[in-house]
Amino acid sequence: MSPHAQGVVLADDATGALECGSLLATLGLAATVTLAPHPGTLPDGVLVVDTNTRHATPAQARALIQSWAARRPLYKKTDSTLRGNIAAELLALPAPVLYLPAYPAVGRTVEAGILSVHGTPVHLTEFAADPRQPVCSSNLLDLLPSAKLLTHPNQLAEPLPPLAIGDATTEADLANWATALESLSIIPTLAGPAGFLPHWARLFAFPAQPPAPRPKLKSWLVLCGSLHPQSRRQAALSESPVLATPLERANPESAATELAAQARDHIAQHRPDGVLIMGGDTARALWQALGITELHPLPELLPGIAACQSPQSSLTFVTKAGGFGAPTLVQQVKEIFE
Repeated sequence: MSPHAQGVVLADDATGALECGSLLATLGLAATVTLAPHPGTLPDGVLVVDTNTRHATPAQARALIQSWAARRPLYKKTDSTLRGNIAAELLALPAPVLYLPAYPAVGRTVEAGILSVHGTPVHLTEFAADPRQPVCSSNLLDLLPSAKLLTHPNQLAEPLPPLAIGDATTEADLANWATALESLSIIPTLAGPAGFLPHWARLFAFPAQPPAPRPKLKSWLVLCGSLHPQSRRQAALSESPVLATPLERANPESAATELAAQARDHIAQHRPDGVLIMGGDTARALWQALGITELHPLPELLPGIAACQSPQSSLTFVTKAGGFGAPTLVQQVKEIFE
């Protein structure tokens, strides 16, 4: 165990940041989520940063990640379906870097360097039709040709390559990577979706913090800015009020801002207890509209489904990325908070 009491997690969008924060809260660790992307004073525990670089240029994303590179221990949270500036951001991290792209709990597996979603290579899924960042290849070496592919944790040996990618198809595989890391003299910079984050957190002596009690919530607003078909199915089955962006929209950025403004007005008029937000751009736009810059995560509700509160608002927020959750997710979330 390391004596460190402070750590940093960098996520490229708001739902990813909250997903990480909720996982840390589930472990009983002190965690704060911030929407301020530039380095500042670190709180005790883990600071989870929404760098807001999912749709930035590669150069912008690289520069922002480099500004955090001196902060250690550091975990770079990446999208589980390879969207965003993953190559630019990983190459900006202090070497050596171990990238573990699998998240078996939500169906993301990596075998022989191929990322699949529920058994289908990701470039053959709905993520290939992402309107802003379509996924064109499932081969991680197409994304990171300079990386060394490691198919088993027993291949993790010093000296480490500058950048390595690890296979994993089960939760046990991720645990085995964590065990292998414990035997190293220096732990590399770690990167991947939120699935490996609990293992990363256990490698360091972060301070404990009892999770905040889960509130009882009666009224909800569902805010769907995601175009993913699964999110649209979930919103359609909601019995609570739903605000959604049109399926055909000219400008995704302005669409998120316009939806957030509608939600702000709805919240002021109807005063719901909770807001379920689908889509990272939408979550960030709403928090900006409400003047929120800091969030305190609650324990994870379901795999990939996060919850949080803010000292700047009386609302409870539940967030999810587009492809996560069952069709009946809205009802599941409401029952959890009853």
